[in-house]
This record gives sequence, structure tokens and C-alpha cells, in this order.
Amino acid sequence: MISKSVRWCIGSAATGCMASTGSNPVLTTNFKIVKMDNLEELAKRLVTLPEQINKSQNLIVSLIEDIKEKQNELAKVEAGIRTEISEETDGNGKKLYTNAESREAAFIQVSSDNSEYLELKNDIIIINKVVNTEKNKVEMLSNEQRNTRALLYFFGGGERQ
Repeated sequence: MISKSVRWCIGSAATGCMASTGSNPVLTTNFKIVKMDNLEELAKRLVTLPEQINKSQNLIVSLIEDIKEKQNELAKVEAGIRTEISEETDGNGKKLYTNAESREAAFIQVSSDNSEYLELKNDIIIINKVVNTEKNKVEMLSNEQRNTRALLYFFGGGERQ
């Protein structure tokens, strides 16, 4: 049983708490208890974190480039639709859409039926979700790295030097 009087917490309960059961310190992470007798495991994990963070950051950069490409393609499709709308004429050769509001309404109607336009919009939304997920992953891994470093320092005798 963990004594409440010898409990230390670093971060929130979700990121990690430290407690002591007398001479055997433990780390609770995501409600799992890991014995601290073997600091080598934590050190090995710490060494892998920068590479994982770097991979996620590189993926984010690549995904942002993909988003920009999709946005450029989308702009071209939008321009094509708007050009078609502005050039439409009635039977007498007069412009069909004479004001900005009517052209915008026609654009919304035409673009909602344009599969290429809709696919590009959907792709951008999906890629943005992946970017946000990867950003959260980088934040989580960075927190883990910081907490693991602090734990190793504390239990590895860093304060005794």
C-alpha cells in the first residue's frame, strides 16, 4: 500500500505520478505501476523519445505541405467554377448572374455538386485532423520525455551530486 505521506506527483495523474512504498519507489503512468528498481528501462525509453518526436514533427511538415498543395488545387477548381458562372448568359446574351450575391449563390450550388471540389475539401479536412493528432502526439511525447528525464534525475541520484 502506498503511503499518502510519501507521495509526489509530477504533472497530472494522466502524465505520471511518483510514490514511495518505503524503500521501493514506483512510478504510476496512465494508472499502471512500474517498479523503479530498474532505471535502465526508463533510460532506454528516454533515448527513443527524441526519434519518435522527430518522426512526428517530420510527418507534420509533410502533411502541411500536402494541405498547401490541396488548397492550391482547390483554388484552381474554385476559379474555374467562378469563371464559368460569370460567363453564363441567358438566351439574349445577357449575363445570367449580374451581382455578387447571385454569383456567390450560384457558386455554392455548383460547388456542392462538383465532385472534384468536394473531394479536395474533404481531403483538406482529413489531413488537418491528422496534423492535429500528430501535434497532440508530439506534445504527449515531449511531456513524457520531460517527466522521464526528471524521474531519472531524481531516482538516479542527480540530487546527490
